[in-house]
Amino acid sequence: MVQATLEQGLALRNAGLDSVGLHHASWIEVAREVAVRICRRDGDVDTDRIQEIWARPSNVHPNAVGAILKAPRFRLVGYKMSERPSAHARRIGVWERGEG
Repeated sequence: MVQATLEQGLALRNAGLDSVGLHHASWIEVAREVAVRICRRDGDVDTDRIQEIWARPSNVHPNAVGAILKAPRFRLVGYKMSERPSAHARRIGVWERGEG
């Protein structure tokens, strides 16, 4: 068995985010606008707060949530534990407005 390198893992992750982004582009774009509004109000944003306002419908793949903040207009500044019970306290990113 060949162990994947970090580079390969990142490439696979990015390909998956790109794929889910194409299939759910309109939902993700609205979620990004929600994220911008939250950043203006609070100074930063995470996917918990986005989903409080713009919940993911059942027909949108859960991985689409990860694609929301993967855009030049946001930059990762830290991490926190998710407060949504269904997330099982997993680590999520905290983001601020970026270049875009």
